[in-house]
Amino acid sequence: MKMDTESGDSRGSGSQNTKGLESLDFRRSRRVYRPERILREIVSESIQTIAQITQELLEETFESTKEYLKKLITVLEKRDELVGLQLRLERRSDLMSETLSKENRNQIILLVSIRMGLESYLSAQNRLPTNELIEVFLYERCKNANCKRLLPVEDCDCKICSTKKGFCSDFMCPVCLNFDFASNTCSWIGCDLCSYWCHAACSIQKNLIKPRQGLKGPAGATEMELIDVFKSCAEQWGLETLVKELECVRKIFRGSADFKGQRNVLFGCMHHHPSLTVSFNIHSSGF
Repeated sequence: MKMDTESGDSRGSGSQNTKGLESLDFRRSRRVYRPERILREIVSESIQTIAQITQELLEETFESTKEYLKKLITVLEKRDELVGLQLRLERRSDLMSETLSKENRNQIILLVSIRMGLESYLSAQNRLPTNELIEVFLYERCKNANCKRLLPVEDCDCKICSTKKGFCSDFMCPVCLNFDFASNTCSWIGCDLCSYWCHAACSIQKNLIKPRQGLKGPAGATEMELIDVFKSCAEQWGLETLVKELECVRKIFRGSADFKGQRNVLFGCMHHHPSLTVSFNIHSSGF
């Protein structure tokens, strides 16, 4: 009887030990997921597999994955890895509204952050409802959390709004489709025809800034016009900002035959000359 009792206790203890080992093995198996592996699987595996992965992640593992993704987004040297994830994601055809609406929020947060390349969605301050995150992911809502405008814009059928997925004319550069909160600057310039605003650097890169027919001078003469930016803003600039703005305008006028404009850049701007903001045309450049 004594032997039976000991035997039973031994079996019970062994069973408990086995369960304990299984639990330990399970926890260990979850911990082997490194952030880079999680992100690769997020953009490559089926919806069901992704859901299982994100549901099983330990909280600290999910947080470390978010931190790793933030570095991919913000650190220039890691940009290629982010682009690789984005390219894999763009090849997916199964990530539709119906399927995404059934998935957990953590999964959606990672997907949106990868596709949009924005760290703001990884922040604890991200309060966007899951359905709006899905709309952002599907280019149906502006990715700027301060805008959240539904897309495409119903009252605009221009080739930019109608062909560029996710473009919001209120906040985005039509070349790179990115936004920032810069103001009082020459780094954004407005189109004469559509009044959209574009990064000056993007405009220069795509050769969108061109001389136009001058309002003064002989017929056929062209000029590049800048109006009021320095008059309106330069009083607020410190020396460092002024130097950056002058460099931006110098690049805008580089290669231009508008020698008056070049002279203003070299001399007039230093005295807050009231003759600078750029005139350019997105649509006439085949953009």
